[in-house]
Amino acid sequence: MATLEELRAIEDPRLLFLLATEAINERQEDVDEIAAIRAGAIAALYAQGYSYRAMADTLGVSAPRVGQLVAASDAAPIEVLRSWFAIEERLEEIARLAPEAQATQRRSSYSTAIRVLASSGRIDEEMLRELDSIRQLRNHLIHGRAEISDETADNVIDKAIRINAILTLWLGDERERLGTTSSPLTSSPHARRRSVTSIAQAEQKLAQLAKDEAALRKRVSDASSAAAKARATASTKRQQAAKTSSSAMIRSYLSSAETAEKKAASEDRKVADAAKKLGELAKRRADAVKQLDRANQSAERSRNSADNKRRTEEKRHAQEIARISRPTVRYVHEVRTVEPPKPEKLRVLYLTSNPDSNAYLRVDVEVREVRQAIRKATHRDLVEMDHRPAATPEDLLDGMNEQRPHVIHFAGHGGDYSILLDNASVEEPSGRAVSFDLLARALAATDSPPKALVLNACDTLEGADVLLESVPIVIAMASSISDLAASAFAARFYSAVASAQSVQAAVDQGAVAVELLDLSEGWKPSLLCREATDPASLILVQPFDDAEA
Repeated sequence: MATLEELRAIEDPRLLFLLATEAINERQEDVDEIAAIRAGAIAALYAQGYSYRAMADTLGVSAPRVGQLVAASDAAPIEVLRSWFAIEERLEEIARLAPEAQATQRRSSYSTAIRVLASSGRIDEEMLRELDSIRQLRNHLIHGRAEISDETADNVIDKAIRINAILTLWLGDERERLGTTSSPLTSSPHARRRSVTSIAQAEQKLAQLAKDEAALRKRVSDASSAAAKARATASTKRQQAAKTSSSAMIRSYLSSAETAEKKAASEDRKVADAAKKLGELAKRRADAVKQLDRANQSAERSRNSADNKRRTEEKRHAQEIARISRPTVRYVHEVRTVEPPKPEKLRVLYLTSNPDSNAYLRVDVEVREVRQAIRKATHRDLVEMDHRPAATPEDLLDGMNEQRPHVIHFAGHGGDYSILLDNASVEEPSGRAVSFDLLARALAATDSPPKALVLNACDTLEGADVLLESVPIVIAMASSISDLAASAFAARFYSAVASAQSVQAAVDQGAVAVELLDLSEGWKPSLLCREATDPASLILVQPFDDAEA
């Protein structure tokens, strides 16, 4: 059984929780101190991003018990710990740049990273001191040896966000100087800073939401206390009114009681209002966490894109060297004219569905504008579009078998991790929801899976990652969109595709077309892709002249 001092020397939150729990069960002294250490360990795990279920599986306790332990922890320490673990990830990457990186263990990565930063001469000593102070505070919080106010937590979180952004930029510049691309932020200086900005903004948003949540919880506590106090005052006044025989005093006491009861009701309304706002904050917090995850995934895709480009260039260089090195042999033969092969047309399966009469969509207008845009494009003869209105799930499967499309486009209603297709009934029309999991299985059930899937429907981004198992590129919408915005995006997207632009350029042009309408919807399309897929180099319409060149 670990002693109190031995527990305070452990930095791994999982091991710390298990040993602290064992110590609480088997000893009588120092139980309060050890319980504080266990609370710090559970807060650290939660701050690292573990879900209740993951913590329950790791620690061998029930998920409800984990929830109780997390709920008992203050929000301020958890946010401070979360900001430190973001810094810790950067420090581990920096430590791997040291010459002795192969022999560096996790427990010594901090000192190794500090040595690398200090020797670079580009990080001032004040920042290193701030870094060390945050690390010490992290150790104190995990081991239950520190209490922190909301104001102090806000200051520490602001410092941590600034330090994390500086370390990320430093890491990217250092990898670029060394000529490596193993960092997710080294694709280009512009892309690197854009990723850093997105991640920093998401972290700042989470920190601000934590601050707002702490303020609301304090408001609930203050209002609840005031309401209880007012009710106690009202009760006292009514008791005094019952005991006195003076009519004037009775009226005075009852008037005071009514005033106190009104104040209690007012405070109760404040509690209800704050509780409602807390619910809204929880939703915004979940959205901010998803935004941070998407920013990290975007940075990871940038790194993979840079790696793929580098490998492609190396392969091309090797092929060119091999071609130049081969001896040239010339033959005299009869000259005959051979017709060059014709380029393959881009086949688009365009599914539209609008079974909900209460939420009618102008998908027919969208199709018309897309056809007009393709007709005006440079390589209009290389695009073949198969439109299937009132599309059913069977139309999707039939279209894949008959046309073997390169692109599948859906225009209609979406949301709740699914799209809404038609039931093809004239008497009783209704929708048939197809979940993303089932849609992914349908897209994979072919020997020629599509290259891209376009979900031009409301709220189709959330949960669309599962579709990447079947199709390398998914274009989806993160929120609700109007008919005008959906039509403008689709028309400009296929106009760019039919002009031999890359998928990334086509998505960007579609987004610009929507912004030019000045609809104030705050809407932008989102592009998801596999790690090995670079949408900036994928051109769906490849003219023969370009292919030959």
